Amino acid sequence: MPSRNGETATTKGCRFGIWQDLPSVAVARCLSKCGWDFVVLDLQHGPMSWETAYECVHTLRCHSVGAWIRVGIDCPAEVQRALDIGADAVVAPMVNSVKMASLLADAAKYPPQGGRSLGGDCSLYRGDDYFSRANLETKLFVQIEHIEAARNAREMLAIEGIDGCFLGPTDLALSMGLPHDNFNGNEEHRRLVRQSIEACKANGKTACVNCYSREEAMRHAADGFDFVTHQSEVTLLISAGKDLLADLRLESSGSDGPPKPKHPAFARQKPPVDALAE
Repeated sequence: MPSRNGETATTKGCRFGIWQDLPSVAVARCLSKCGWDFVVLDLQHGPMSWETAYECVHTLRCHSVGAWIRVGIDCPAEVQRALDIGADAVVAPMVNSVKMASLLADAAKYPPQGGRSLGGDCSLYRGDDYFSRANLETKLFVQIEHIEAARNAREMLAIEGIDGCFLGPTDLALSMGLPHDNFNGNEEHRRLVRQSIEACKANGKTACVNCYSREEAMRHAADGFDFVTHQSEVTLLISAGKDLLADLRLESSGSDGPPKPKHPAFARQKPPVDALAE
């Protein structure tokens, strides 16, 4: 399944995912009900423990949602651990050198392709032949989020065991001396983004990217990215909550202000088919 294992997207378009920061299996269950193609459990920046990540991975997979994990910086051992607890794909942040990319690739693949140690309980729920299939089914994405990484992208993505890149546009901009926002118009930044996509395509690898708006998501999809993440569940919760509260206060105040589109929560839902049948 493409959304699970990070295969290149079909010609019909890219796949869309979301970051999960909150350390809760219930959140993973809710995100899976939304229909996201994949969810990235953020163990780099978020407070999630490995035990919680394990439970979230199994919850997502039960709902046929791709379970990805982002590990810490320069942590080959965490790549192996993430795969051992069942992740379909691992995102390795701030990979700037060919040497580090090689170490991460070695940790992600079983011999003879790499040096991943055989262990974990994946074979109990993914089949006795998991160990012979894992090198193809699981994916490792290195994050291109520094100007040095962008310069080394083509060589890093040529490494066997690196299945693609995951571009971090904001950190890339910061490494270039640009502000953390309003950098999309910078020509050098756009050139490095295109260069990363081209490096993926030249090596037959998968291109992923993070974004913060619908406009960005559509642009990245049009540019050729295979997988796009849009915000996290935390930012989604806060932004939707603020919009709904603003609508409630506006309607309750009887304001004569300009008409405002109603929040989706106000839309009257059609009864389910079963209810109509009754």
